[in-house]
Amino acid sequence: MLHYTKQSIGMMLCLLPLMALAMDKVTLWNSGTCPYAQRAWIALKEKGVDFDYKQVDLKDKDATPDFGAAYYKANPNKMSSSKVPVMLVESADGDTKYYTESKVLLEVIEEMFPDGPRLLPDSLDERYRARVFGDAVYDSIWGGDRSPYKMVGRKANGEGWDRDKEEEAMCQMLEALDESLQHFDSEGPFVCGNHFSMAECITAPFVQRADFMLDNYLEMNVAQLCRKRGYARAGAWWKAVLDRPSVKETATPDPNASIQRVIDMMSKAAATK
Repeated sequence: MLHYTKQSIGMMLCLLPLMALAMDKVTLWNSGTCPYAQRAWIALKEKGVDFDYKQVDLKDKDATPDFGAAYYKANPNKMSSSKVPVMLVESADGDTKYYTESKVLLEVIEEMFPDGPRLLPDSLDERYRARVFGDAVYDSIWGGDRSPYKMVGRKANGEGWDRDKEEEAMCQMLEALDESLQHFDSEGPFVCGNHFSMAECITAPFVQRADFMLDNYLEMNVAQLCRKRGYARAGAWWKAVLDRPSVKETATPDPNASIQRVIDMMSKAAATK
């Protein structure tokens, strides 16, 4: 007959939630190059979630029919085209949940895996900060005429490329970034101090790509520009994001191919005009 002490029973009860979580099977569908899917990839790594990684070629989706089936279970709207990320969570009782859309998926990951490091801090003000900053910086880096992506397009298409003017435009964006970070948290290095949050999950893939494009195609180095102009807070945040292990481990395997994709996309847009 087995005998259990109060201490051993207490330890077993404490382990029950972890045992249940360990029995869940998590699968992430990704292309390996999509910055939006990288958001979820980063979040799962930050949370310490054990998951299966499945790769899909978005140019040949028919080669992976399981992906298409999973996507339309996450989003049953047949008018939409299947895209990454897609996350499957199979529970121990056989129930399977399907999720897609990168920003929504970040919220799902945060709630579904509460035992890992928090992507949204406890403070309401910090949660607001993480959400609003992520959107604002994403819009600056990806959208607008001052974004590095539009700069790549202008240089590739010969649209009156003027490096000095482009650098000045980039510095204006970095100045705005510096002011925003000073406003939210002057110490840093992240938006919420030492807390790597959802703000960084949203922006990191685009910071990573922009940094490579600027340095290797546009002849602009963000770290040097920040030192030159005195944007210490922006420089510290930019470096901290790029140095984060989860960001490095999920980087696109061929950054030069990323530049070419941007060039092709911008050239196509210019031809349409």
